[in-house]
Amino acid sequence: MAKVQFLMLGRDPVVLQKLLRFMNENPEWEADGTIDDRSATIIFNEKNIQVVVFIDDVSATSKEKLSADFKNKKPATIFINHSGDSRGLLASEIQESFKENNFDPSTLQDEVAAVESKDSK
Repeated sequence: MAKVQFLMLGRDPVVLQKLLRFMNENPEWEADGTIDDRSATIIFNEKNIQVVVFIDDVSATSKEKLSADFKNKKPATIFINHSGDSRGLLASEIQESFKENNFDPSTLQDEVAAVESKDSK
């Protein structure tokens, strides 16, 4: 089964690193993070990001600009606004956003398996 791909954007590197460690401890999740909008755009364009997490210190202007850009490129992207460094709260917000968006991580297909399956036909 493929992992859910997350992009985390926060301005405080300490909080960002704490939350990234938490995210990547989950065997079903893979998270990348950055403190600046330009890097966020690069990561989003290079990876198959399903969920973007804005940590509370990201300005409304940045959130609006990036959300519009990412939604334009990939309409099914899920966005979460997270406040603070609470790992438990973040996990709850993620599960709630999956429910709200009818997103079932178990249906994700591993990209490698998908390519191999396609090539074998």
